[in-house]
Parts: sequence; structure tokens; C-alpha cells
Amino acid sequence: MSSGNPDRYKAQSTEPLIPEFYETRRESARIVEPDEVPVSDRARKILENAEKQLEDWYIPLVLLNDPEIHELEKYWVFARSWNFLAHESEIPNPGDYVVRYIENNPIVVIRGEDNKIRAFYNICPHKGREFVKAEMGNTAYIRCPYHAFTYNTRGKLVGCPLAKEALGPYFDYEDFDMVKVKIESYKGLIFGVLAPSAAPYKSLDEFLGDFKFYADILFDKTGAGVEFSHPQRWIMPANWKLAVDNFSTDTYHVPSTHFSAGVTAYMSSAGPADFYYGYEITAGRGYIGPVTRLNPNYKGPQDYGYWQPQILEKAKAHLTPEQFQWWTTVGNVMHLHGAIFPNIGFLQSAMPFKIREKPEEHSEAPMITFRLWRPLAPDKTEFWNWFVVEKDASPEYKEIAYKAMERTFSAGAILESDDMENWMSITHAAGGVIGNKLRLTARVGYHKSTEKVGPGIAQRTPSDMSSILFWKEYIKFMLGK
Repeated sequence: MSSGNPDRYKAQSTEPLIPEFYETRRESARIVEPDEVPVSDRARKILENAEKQLEDWYIPLVLLNDPEIHELEKYWVFARSWNFLAHESEIPNPGDYVVRYIENNPIVVIRGEDNKIRAFYNICPHKGREFVKAEMGNTAYIRCPYHAFTYNTRGKLVGCPLAKEALGPYFDYEDFDMVKVKIESYKGLIFGVLAPSAAPYKSLDEFLGDFKFYADILFDKTGAGVEFSHPQRWIMPANWKLAVDNFSTDTYHVPSTHFSAGVTAYMSSAGPADFYYGYEITAGRGYIGPVTRLNPNYKGPQDYGYWQPQILEKAKAHLTPEQFQWWTTVGNVMHLHGAIFPNIGFLQSAMPFKIREKPEEHSEAPMITFRLWRPLAPDKTEFWNWFVVEKDASPEYKEIAYKAMERTFSAGAILESDDMENWMSITHAAGGVIGNKLRLTARVGYHKSTEKVGPGIAQRTPSDMSSILFWKEYIKFMLGK
């Protein structure tokens, strides 16, 4: 990747292509889609059995650590889904780029000199080398280190060493253009799809569906939007779907899994029963759970009223009346957490930024964490974690909110460690031969009726409803429906 310094590569004698041809080709239009991957009889039997079992709220354990299922996910789930790539705040200036992945496919997301955001496979069309090794940066040109083929920020080949001798005047230059990835964005969140013609949801708007109602509250409550930090990354020996299952509104685990956090006065002053209070909601391809009674000393949803009252005032003016009413009634709790299919999780929550010394002390502040679980193997996941905060929040509050996330939901943080221990243990158990036979009885809340407390369907917690609906969506994708 070029640093943007035009003198840096003079020694390589990069020559431009013939001017007449260059002027007629302003942007790469090259799109390549992956082929459909065949499903074996064994895998189809597993998936069709899972489809039946899920109707009665059972989850086959084999789905959580099986090499063949993992390979099929690469096409049937990830190539056909809208996958989160980046937030616009990560690449604010022309020439800014980040390197991201959809499953094992490397992708460059770049803001062009025309201020338009595009995404390309991080694969040189000449000999296949990855253009970019740095995870982020700013550049005027994209240059392959192998043979110095050079591209503009719109993915168009603009030069190479000894261009006339190497390529000749009549070569089909479009074969050398970078391969585009189709992207769309919502509230600054950039999503990409690798196989748009095979995707069951042709647009991001259709994919998100009713979840947009809640995405507005999470990521654009004041109209100013949010800003994302650079991501933390680490590897955990667990299947990616377990993290999504957990974040698709499982709060039933909190008092037991995170018991040690409460013992050390690191968690909120809410009692164990308070964590069971709330709803889990499924809307579109998203899941959100407004849960845990608010501490009586706190003000407004997630305690925004204490720390940032102007956020509430701006939200009332910016959100629709229905959205603001939902946030300040149904969502007037300590935690809003959830997931977006296939592999995104989020948490907007009042979390501790220091040890609470007095019961009435405000030791918690609202923070937002946004995470992505990238599968590397059936039993290995790369964890990406971003700190998110309202753009128009005060600098002092941003620092406090970051501390709250850092101490609870980051690499090595107390709550993160608790959750990963569960996911690693389940993955290990699922890898044995008995995994092909066992089914998990995810029937908490099976007897309950659903309710209407906003867009989508809801059930009072504790419940496994949203978990089951995530798995049903997963099976639908895996079976090509």
C-alpha cells in the first residue's frame, strides 16, 4: 500500500497506462461471485434434522463443533449474508482504509478521493498477493508489493512498471481491475455481501427489516451518530455461534456466570432477581433484550439522564415519538444487549468504571460495545471488539464510558472472561463423538406466549426464544432457503 508519497516508488519506474484508455475507465466495475458449494448427504441430514428439532426448541450439539458444517458456513451463511465490515467513522478522510474480513476473505474498505466508500477484495488480480498488510492507514494509491501494479482508490489500474512493454497497447486492462465487494450502509454501519445474486435478502434495508427501529436508538439516537474506536482483537478456542447465541438476549446466565463480579462489588447494585426482569425481542435479522431493573438512584435508560442529560434531550427531538417512548419505557433499564445475524453482538449498558465503595455511589456509566465473531475453525474464533460512543458526548464522559467498557467487556475483562469460559467449555464438549447424538434442551420460556412491545416479537425473560429464532435463521441460510 502506498503511503501517499509520490516519490516513494520512483525507483520502480511505474508507468501510467495509455492516457486515452485511462480517461474512459474511472472506476472498477469488476464483480466476481463465489460458486455455490454442494452439501453432502451427511450434512443435509444434520441440517434437516436440526430444522425439525428447532420447532420444539432443541439444538443439535453437532452444529457447535463440526468441520464439515464449518466449511459449508463459508458459502451458505457468510457469502449470502450482509456482513459488518466497518463504521464510517473509522475512515473519515479521503484515502483512509481498513482491512477487514468476511469469514476467510480479506477485504479493503477505503474512502476514495471522491469521498465515496468502496470495498475490494484484498487480492491483486495479477498474481494474487494481498495488497495491504497494515490493518489501517491512509493512501493516495493502492500498490501491490509483488510487481508494483498500481490502482487508484476507486480500484482502477492506473500503472505498472514498463507498462507498454509489459501489457502492450491492446491488452484487456479490465482484467487487472480490483474486484469489488457490494456494500451498503445504515447509520454509518457498512455491510458487505459476497454473493449478492444468491443472497436471500437483496438489500441491507430488507435484511435488517424491523431491527432498524432499534438500530436508530443504539447508533443514531441524537442525529449526530456514533464513533467507533480501533478494534481490539484476540483469539478464543470456541465456536462463533455460541457467542451470538449468548448475545441474542440471554440474560438468564448473568447471576450465575457473573457471580464473582457481584461478589467483588464490580457489578451493578442490582440484585440477582433484577437481571431476570425484561424482554427479549426478535425483529428482522436482529435481536435485542431490554433487561435488568434500573437502580432507583439512576436516571433514565442506562443512566444517560445522570451522565449525559443532553443526550436524552437530543434523542427526544431526533427519534420518532414511538422510538423515544420505547427507549424511555420498555428500554428504561440497565442493559440493552443483542445481536445481528450472522455474527455481530452489541451491548449498551450502565457498567462500572470503578469499584463501587458506597451503595448510592454512581460507579457505573452507560457504555456501548460492538463486537464481531469471525470463525477461523470449528473450534476457533477471532474476536473483534469496538468501543462505541455518541459523537456529540462530552470528552469527559467519553473517557469514563471507555473505562467502563475496558473493565467489563474487553480482552481480559472480568465479564468477558466469564462468558468465554462458557463458550470454550461447550465447544470442547461438542467435539466428541457423542456430539452427533446429543441435543440441547433450550426450552426456557417455551410455555410462554409472545407479546408486542415494539417492532418484532417479544417474550418476557427468562427465555430461549431469541436463541431459537437465531438458530432457525441460521438453518434457513444453511439449507439455501
